[in-house]
Amino acid sequence: MACSGYVEDLKSEAAQGIQIEIKRCQPSELTVFNEEEN
Repeated sequence: MACSGYVEDLKSEAAQGIQIEIKRCQPSELTVFNEEEN
């Protein structure tokens, strides 16, 4: 789901032409990437 406030920011900036595509896949392998916080 969208991060808190993200959709509201887009609306307030009058963003246009934004599209999303949601897929429900079942991959045979899953890669997990952990970002280190700075």
